[in-house]
Amino acid sequence: MDHGYSRYRKAGPAPEKQEAAFDAAGVPAERRHNDDHRKKLKPDKLWTGRENAIRCVRQGDRLLVPDAATLGVSRKELELMLRRVTERGGSVVDLSAGETVAWAPEVAAALAFAARGEAQLNRERLEPARKANPASTSRKFNGLSTNKRERIRAMWHAHREHTVAAVVAESGISRKALYDALGPRIIKEKKGG
Repeated sequence: MDHGYSRYRKAGPAPEKQEAAFDAAGVPAERRHNDDHRKKLKPDKLWTGRENAIRCVRQGDRLLVPDAATLGVSRKELELMLRRVTERGGSVVDLSAGETVAWAPEVAAALAFAARGEAQLNRERLEPARKANPASTSRKFNGLSTNKRERIRAMWHAHREHTVAAVVAESGISRKALYDALGPRIIKEKKGG
């Protein structure tokens, strides 16, 4: 049985194109799931369509997606979703490429090796720039007023209720720049709770 999953995103294919791909593939409307990431959603509502689609997959089923980027926002997440579908006995069909894919556990080590190698190569490529301008990674953070820097630092480390997205929104600084300037998050428990 075929199931469809689409994710509407600002830079992705238009919803009409995604629905047309499902129409062409013969996926009935009642077996289509989607998430709309063009609007701001609460974190627990971000992937409800994807979760429902994966839960529907049974042995021999196929989960059709308009393109490979539909199932996640990073290579690691895409691999995890592909693995979850395969563990349920199904496969993923990338309609844009016309290819069916299933997770093969024996490739996990090879993919992890390639990811480590890619990360190391990126670090090596960026190292000359970092040595030439060591302050560049925290320049945006240091450009904030002292009071705002302290407030952002407190949000970053102090309370569980401040998500990274909330700190990014408050500071106006990218997630990467915050991690570069402040390091990993150290979440402290509130007293009395």
